[in-house]
Amino acid sequence: MTRRREKLRESGKTMSQVAEQLNALGFHSPTGRGPIKNPMVLELLRRRGVIADERMNDELLDRHEWWLSDLADELKTAISKLHSWALRGWINGRQTPVSGCWILWANKNELRRLRERIARSRPGKNRHASELKRPKKRPESS
Repeated sequence: MTRRREKLRESGKTMSQVAEQLNALGFHSPTGRGPIKNPMVLELLRRRGVIADERMNDELLDRHEWWLSDLADELKTAISKLHSWALRGWINGRQTPVSGCWILWANKNELRRLRERIARSRPGKNRHASELKRPKKRPESS
């Protein structure tokens, strides 16, 4: 199965496509308790050295971009909060192609907005409209 997995990955397929194809071919999870899922494929490929941890490659970051965890550290807030905001579109971001790690964009002005947003953030109060929910427009050149 490992060789099959490596060939599928080298063909440019995403983790979910690899998992789907392995399941369709009749392979099963190591425990035999269900289908093969993305995290299993990713971990096995990492262990075999087929792919590396994308977060170790800062060349993936453009100007003013941060790894999710690094931005959370900079802002002294929870990773889950920024992740939730990225999913809601309250912060500009993108995911890496292989692992789906979040890369968030924040220049000096955006950092200021995010700090203000964090200061006003209260459980159960984030649903209401606020000018601070709209991320700063990201310049095309960065």
